Amino acid sequence: MTIAIPTFDPPFAPSPGAQNKPEIKILQAEFGDGYSQPTPAGLNHIRRVLTLQWEMLERCERDAMLSFFERRGGTLPFFFAMPGEAHIAYTCADWSDTALEAELYAVNATFKRYFGALA
Repeated sequence: MTIAIPTFDPPFAPSPGAQNKPEIKILQAEFGDGYSQPTPAGLNHIRRVLTLQWEMLERCERDAMLSFFERRGGTLPFFFAMPGEAHIAYTCADWSDTALEAELYAVNATFKRYFGALA
């Protein structure tokens, strides 16, 4: 049975300042005299990590985004595309929302590239 993977489609692009900070996994053997030997920890040892924020959201927009993250539970993948880029599979286990002013909100989320099976 194939399960469809949803696409996260926020009401508008993330606010300026989105950060792409790779998470790199390296195994390193330490030897005497300061000598060390690093090696990649697996085939996908560089993972794309996006830190995103959406500002000036109405309550219904904020609620829809938070509900999407809660349904995915931090472990189930979804597709997302930064403006001008192709869709990539991510998970999101870290998000928050902030009340800004008069019924306007901000949502912050960290997306990590998903390398597991998609079907």
